[in-house]
Amino acid sequence: MLINETLEDFMKFVSSQRKDNKDKWVFVEKLVNGRHVKLKFYNTYLQIFTVDNKRKESGTMNMTVKAFNTELLEGLQNADCY
Repeated sequence: MLINETLEDFMKFVSSQRKDNKDKWVFVEKLVNGRHVKLKFYNTYLQIFTVDNKRKESGTMNMTVKAFNTELLEGLQNADCY
């Protein structure tokens, strides 16, 4: 069972996972503000990003950390758009 968490806590968790698992694939599944979120990423390459089973296109490889975080934030805030 997934425990609902805030967007801020989710972003902190993803950041810590990215830093702690450099050069490794990371899989994350969380409930964020009531939305079911799944990620698969490698460093700052966001390969899989789904919100409530709606898949967002994969991101650019080797994007900056700022761009990676922006991709996540915008994807969660605009999840109803795709």
